[in-house]
Amino acid sequence: MASYLNASEIYENYIVPLINDHRQDLAEARFSVLLREGAWNSRQKTTWSQTELTSTKTQILMLAANPNHEPSNFTISINEEVWRTLEGSDKTRMALIDHELSHCQKGEEDTDGNPKYYLIGHDVEDFFEIVRRHGAWNKSIENILSAYKLSGQQSLDFADPARDADSENEIEVFADDLTPSEDSHDYDSDIPLLSTGVPLGAAQ
Repeated sequence: MASYLNASEIYENYIVPLINDHRQDLAEARFSVLLREGAWNSRQKTTWSQTELTSTKTQILMLAANPNHEPSNFTISINEEVWRTLEGSDKTRMALIDHELSHCQKGEEDTDGNPKYYLIGHDVEDFFEIVRRHGAWNKSIENILSAYKLSGQQSLDFADPARDADSENEIEVFADDLTPSEDSHDYDSDIPLLSTGVPLGAAQ
C-alpha cells in the first residue's frame, strides 16, 4: 500500500526557481508536493511522477493529516525511490519537476476574479521503432528534435546504466499514459528500480 510524505523542500528548491525563471504565469498557483513510497508502476513501467488538479477529497485528506495545510491548485506526487536514485543528478531532478510543471496551465478567471487552472498533455508520444523506420514523420517529432538541437545540451545522467538496454520499445519524451485523465498526468519510465521498504509516513 502506498503512503505519502510531505516534500515541501522540493517546492522550495525546484518549483519556486522554475516558476521565477520560466513559469511566472504560475506565480499565484499553489502546489502540494508529495513523495510517494512503495511500488508505483503503470503499463509495466516505473511511474516517476504524477501531476493532478487537487480534488476536494484530496484537500480534505491533507487537512486531516495536517491542520496547517493550505489549499492547493495542483498536487505533484514523486516516486520516492526514483527521487532518491537521482540524488547527485540535480539537473535530472530539475528536468523532472520542470516536466510536471509543463502540465500545469493557468486559464481565464472565474466570476470572482480567481484564476482557473487546468492540465495539458505532452507534445510528443511515439515509439522508438517508428522513429527509426520513418524518422521525424510528423510535426511534433520534428519540433521536439529541433528544440533539442537548439538547447545545446547533452543528454542528462539518468543514474542507471541499464536504462538504454531496457528502453527499446517506446520513445516517450517524458510521456504519461496514452489516454490520460484530464485531471492527472503520470510520467512512466523504463528504468528498473528496486522496492524501498521504507516505513509508511503521513500525507500532507
